[in-house]
Amino acid sequence: MNKTISSSTSNTASQETPGVGLGAERHLLSKAQVAARLGCSERSLERLVKQGRFPTPRRYGRAVVWFESAVEHVLALEEEQQLQWRPVASDVRCPPSTLPSVEPPVASLIPPAHELEPEPQSAKPRTKRRRVPPGVNAAELQALGQAMQSGAQR
Repeated sequence: MNKTISSSTSNTASQETPGVGLGAERHLLSKAQVAARLGCSERSLERLVKQGRFPTPRRYGRAVVWFESAVEHVLALEEEQQLQWRPVASDVRCPPSTLPSVEPPVASLIPPAHELEPEPQSAKPRTKRRRVPPGVNAAELQALGQAMQSGAQR
């Protein structure tokens, strides 16, 4: 949706310099187009607007649009901020009085894992109950188990 709004109805509006005077054309960008210019998703663009880090869109019916000039202005501000960045000198030694104070960590209310008490063990260890197949009594099953153990020992 790349729409153009002209504030003048004359044919001379397209001949004027964009952004100057009342007859300047204003280009509108959709949410998808703005997100593509910023290199982010549409949802991330919505978050930027909600956080106040990007201008709010205009609504025309169901369409959500931004003026192209507003998007370019925000990008120019970000570019200016990035151009003002200066590297931090890492070779410079600071006197101890100018170093930031390091406070000891605050004690947590939750004890570390090694200080936790082990869970109490039950007095009787759990044994796995054997299910007896139908038609076999427990005595036959015990005799069969002993025969298998003696065969495995040979």
